[in-house]
Amino acid sequence: MTSPWVAEGRFPIDQEEQKKSEERIASLARELAEAINEGGAPGRTEARDYAIDLLRDEVETEVIASPEPRPGDGQPGSMNPFGLGIPLVVLGVLLMPLFGIMGLAIAAIGIFMCLVGVGMAITQRLRKDASEPG
Repeated sequence: MTSPWVAEGRFPIDQEEQKKSEERIASLARELAEAINEGGAPGRTEARDYAIDLLRDEVETEVIASPEPRPGDGQPGSMNPFGLGIPLVVLGVLLMPLFGIMGLAIAAIGIFMCLVGVGMAITQRLRKDASEPG
């Protein structure tokens, strides 16, 4: 029986080494199933879930490194205060009739954050245009 990972060529392994590995995995799986089945019906599901969790934790997985984002690139993960400023303005306007000064302060902070966000977007765009050749 050929593993689909090896059949697809995701990682090269010698055929004999692959067969030994698959036989050992099958043997360990049968041994684990026997141990779980010996435990009795009430705890069988918990034992199976525990074994699966242990296996997931212990098996090494390949991690693909992502390229590091450069500061000022305008990556989707970068924070723009404009997005937080809009709800603050709305909240401040709604609170003004109930708590005058507090609502006004929250709205003012929201307006300031919106202006900073617009300023950041403009400077990022100008920097990007200046760094592009042509």
